[in-house]
Amino acid sequence: MEKKIGAYSNENNAVSVSLRANPFAKDENSQYIVNATRRTVDLNNLIAGLAESNTGVDVAMVRHSAELLKREIISKLQSGKAVNVLDLGTLYIGAAGTMSKSDVTTGTVPGFEVRFTPSKDVKSAVTDMEVDKIVMNDPAPVIAEILSLPDKKTDGNLTAGKMVRITGSHLKLISDQSAVYFVPFDESNNLVTDESRWVTVSSVLITRNLPGTLEFFLPELEADTSYKIAVRSYENANGKDRKTPVTGISSIAVKLA
Repeated sequence: MEKKIGAYSNENNAVSVSLRANPFAKDENSQYIVNATRRTVDLNNLIAGLAESNTGVDVAMVRHSAELLKREIISKLQSGKAVNVLDLGTLYIGAAGTMSKSDVTTGTVPGFEVRFTPSKDVKSAVTDMEVDKIVMNDPAPVIAEILSLPDKKTDGNLTAGKMVRITGSHLKLISDQSAVYFVPFDESNNLVTDESRWVTVSSVLITRNLPGTLEFFLPELEADTSYKIAVRSYENANGKDRKTPVTGISSIAVKLA
């Protein structure tokens, strides 16, 4: 069934942005990660806008031509060619992964994906856009206190193999991807961003899992090494599951006593 061309809404050149705290900033209150809000305009919107600003345009012919152009672009991509799309930028084929040095054959190529490089004109067209609204995302987990349960101390000294209680907000782990980590420091005294070096608290070690409280047995940590505790949660401000996780990191460092 043919889609109807809808009404055209001419919005100004403003964009909304959302902010969330950067958990790896040296000063946890100094930086936000900024994301532009995506508002998608489809082909119907484009054709409606074109028809409004260009009286006499044959809308049906524009739609038909656009469909033919789409098919031709896909055909050229399937033949391995890069395509300059209306001088907006270049669509091209890229490899989707890596290959083992021990098995280099055409059959082990990891597959392909489509990539896009915008043109200089497109890049310059959006550099001076105005921001009409800033939205604060649901807050990340907040670790207000770290308590060593055996001695009831909050100085960051923890006992190997014993229990720890952290209190705060938005702490509840409500999916398999949610987790508690111990994040070490690197040689420059910055938090390690390579998550393969983080120490994960196994779910079997967690004994209490509430929005305001987590209790768990310490995982195996290196002696004489300082860490910060990170909580990665999929809980939003309403206590429901969210699509993308947020990570909160403790303000104080901890280590084995």
